[in-house]
Amino acid sequence: MLEIAAVIALFKKLAELAQQRQRGRGWAALGVAFWFFGELTGSVMGSLFELGFGAYLLGIAVAGTGAFMAYAIVQALPMGQVAPPPPPAG
Repeated sequence: MLEIAAVIALFKKLAELAQQRQRGRGWAALGVAFWFFGELTGSVMGSLFELGFGAYLLGIAVAGTGAFMAYAIVQALPMGQVAPPPPPAG
């Protein structure tokens, strides 16, 4: 249950951060995707190494790393919309 609350809080924080940078709220999905794929990857790795409960802990640790990476990516977005490059001349 706490994990779901953490993912919801992460989504809201990333959406707010993206809007401050004049970007769409869709950037918040990056955090949710990084969290779930990180947890899945960490849990599978822990299971392959037969860590028992450590597999769950490894999954949470990798998920947290993914959430931090998503936050860093959204934080690094430049302010305002990025204009597409001009078409080639000729």
